[in-house]
Amino acid sequence: MHILRSRLSLLCFLYPLMDFIGPVEGQDTKPIIAEANKNANLSFIIPDTDQVNSSAIIHILLDPMDGSPQRNFREIAFLGTRKFEARKRPEKVTVSASPADRRLTITVRNVEEADIGYYRCSISGKSTGIFGNCGQMLILPRQPGVPNVSMVPSSSIVVGEKLRLECQTKSNSLPPKHGLPSKIWWFEAQGNDIASGSRIYMNAQKELEVSQLQRQDKGRKFACKSADDTGTMPAPYLTSNVSSYYEILPEYAPIRSDLSITPRFEHGSRMDVQIGEVLRYECKADCNPPCQIKWLFKKDGERYGELPDLVNSSVLFKSGVSRLDQGMYRCSADNKHSQRPARQTFMLNVLYIESPQVFINELDQANRSVWEGVEGEDDEVRLKCIFDANPGPNVVWKSPAGIELITDTAQFLKEQADASGNGVLKRFYSSYLNLGALRCEATGVYSCHGSNGMHQVEGKMNIRMKCLPTPADIPGKMLQPVYVWETSQPLSFEFVMKGWPVPEITRVMSTLNNTRGEEINKDIMISTVSPYNDKPWLTLFRISIRQLTKEDVGRTFQLTFRNSDYVRDFNFKIYLRGPPHAVSDITVESVDYDSAELFWLPGFNGGEVQTFSVQYRKFEEVCMWLLSGLLCIMKGENGRKRVTSR
Repeated sequence: MHILRSRLSLLCFLYPLMDFIGPVEGQDTKPIIAEANKNANLSFIIPDTDQVNSSAIIHILLDPMDGSPQRNFREIAFLGTRKFEARKRPEKVTVSASPADRRLTITVRNVEEADIGYYRCSISGKSTGIFGNCGQMLILPRQPGVPNVSMVPSSSIVVGEKLRLECQTKSNSLPPKHGLPSKIWWFEAQGNDIASGSRIYMNAQKELEVSQLQRQDKGRKFACKSADDTGTMPAPYLTSNVSSYYEILPEYAPIRSDLSITPRFEHGSRMDVQIGEVLRYECKADCNPPCQIKWLFKKDGERYGELPDLVNSSVLFKSGVSRLDQGMYRCSADNKHSQRPARQTFMLNVLYIESPQVFINELDQANRSVWEGVEGEDDEVRLKCIFDANPGPNVVWKSPAGIELITDTAQFLKEQADASGNGVLKRFYSSYLNLGALRCEATGVYSCHGSNGMHQVEGKMNIRMKCLPTPADIPGKMLQPVYVWETSQPLSFEFVMKGWPVPEITRVMSTLNNTRGEEINKDIMISTVSPYNDKPWLTLFRISIRQLTKEDVGRTFQLTFRNSDYVRDFNFKIYLRGPPHAVSDITVESVDYDSAELFWLPGFNGGEVQTFSVQYRKFEEVCMWLLSGLLCIMKGENGRKRVTSR
């Protein structure tokens, strides 16, 4: 009976207290920010409800908010008498109540980690019966971990679109689920804080927002730091260390200005390359993400196609340019953002010159390089060279002796695709040389030399003018009418004959004292050199005659020259070296009172230079009259004149 009275008295104390207070709703008050090793005061109201008022005891439990089950919550205090008593660790917790407003105040001394959590109310023991609107959280702030900056997935890194960066904070404050918002600071690598701006600013979600991403933003770096927003407690904020910098690398489709080609050229340029030269161009592109780069090629009138057999698709390389390589080349670059590739194009102009086709008098047969004419009959010949070249050549025409005749700029004729269908375009240019008043001396190889700065080519045309065998007027090499021999040596001499086709001596006849006979090989030896001095119309003849005797003096030889078109005979006499022969047929002409002209035929000079002596006598006439008439007497005076002749 005694025990029952005590319990009832306790309860009577409690419930009238509740009735005295009147109907009051409990509440979860805002968290209390604690500082380590300092006291913290929690204060909250016990709700005035039937559930609470019918409970014998109200327990105050500490929820560490680390995911532990309720049965492991630590009991801090309970209401079982007129005041709250700290059942556990009374040295840490002091509990007081205010009956007027049903407010419960808990003082935690020397706050440490074990004291941090949510102080909750329970009416049915410490493991069950927790009810809401009763309790308060005690938070111990700590410095956050280093945050991480990342792109918000719903934003874009593409130029022209919106980029948003998120500062992912790492709170270390207790309890783990404290619910404090994060305070964020953004700044650029140079240290400039970013809060607001027209294009780059911190939005309402505390994200860094770039409203319209630009290519110029490439390389800009941003970082953030954070703190748990504890208001003014403690002051200042416990801020994290700065995050790693997030470098902005905008993605974009390439444009032509992003292409970098080495060696450099302007779009649409014409590149002149000599045939056989090395061709190498490397194409790079400033792209993000990286571009696929390739070289394309097309001939005139065709479509672009990818170049095959390139070791590296971005490097155009040819070890020796040929005419098949002429055309348009294009570097093309694109990535996943491209609507159309970035392109830069040049035209490869292959410089070349081929050996010319030659024509004589516009003959139908190409490459007809030999022409025959007749001296005195064919007055003009037209030589023509047609070059396949790029660019058109300058042409020098040369004679058979290598003398420049004219210099000409070849005239454009036409462009024509190669008949083989290989796509090669031929460019034809022509040049002419007109030869007039052709004589035998025009015989020989004429040449046209074409050059366009790359190479020099040559076309040859052989002109052959038919002409009679005739002694050439070459000093020391003329056929003489008389030859002199020494008695101790055979007679040998040489001379040059003009004529084409090349003449031959086909017969040698000799005549002496009206006796005529044909010489045989053992009596006369003949050799020739043709062409002579590189002139095809000249032939050098060397003649050696058998050992002669005095009986051969005055012998006449007749040489018969023959070629395919002509036959001609030429004579010469032979004499033994000795004194000159007497002159004959002396005549006097143009006699005047003080002068007269004398003419004579010299005899054989004996093989040496001979001198003529002209003797004269001067007469003085003396006249007298006789009975029979006039008598005149001539009185003479001797004189002498010397004349030298061969």
